[in-house]
Amino acid sequence: MNKDKPIKWSQHLPNALTITNMLMGMLAIFLLLGTTATRKSACGFVLVGALADACDGSLARFLGAESALGKQLDSLADSITFGLAPAAILYSFPTLRQDLWMLPIMVIYAMAGCFRLARYNLGDFRDHFLGLPITAAGCMVVIYALLLDNLQVQANFAPGVVKVVTAILLLGLSLAMVSRVKIKRL
Repeated sequence: MNKDKPIKWSQHLPNALTITNMLMGMLAIFLLLGTTATRKSACGFVLVGALADACDGSLARFLGAESALGKQLDSLADSITFGLAPAAILYSFPTLRQDLWMLPIMVIYAMAGCFRLARYNLGDFRDHFLGLPITAAGCMVVIYALLLDNLQVQANFAPGVVKVVTAILLLGLSLAMVSRVKIKRL
């Protein structure tokens, strides 16, 4: 601890946003352990997590509060909120958990997100992203889940079609996250 320079309370705000992001992901997952009636709420928590994630880094740079701890905490939060929670949301659909072959695809998605975050933490990517950011991938999965839920697509199509479309989406996003394609920051 540096005794020469006291830490201001404002220096903790970025990490508080990061922890809010993590909390949203955890709440989304725990809600799914109850009933499927909470699926929309779980999706909402992930989207609120995305808002917190969009602000924490910018706020840290603005306040001069960037830290190695904040970077690691952000990746842990993102892996929960945009990797594990979206996969769990999809797994909450009875149609998508009937066959065991869907589970490894959901796990691959979450693991690809973790790999992407680990690679990000090891590099210097201030001007670009390497691969699709997990936040974008997680939001796409959640929007897809909301479409499935709201439009009751699984009832209107053969369950096999929903499974194949879901598998293609998750595998495509997994490949996009671990790809070496440079994506310019906005």
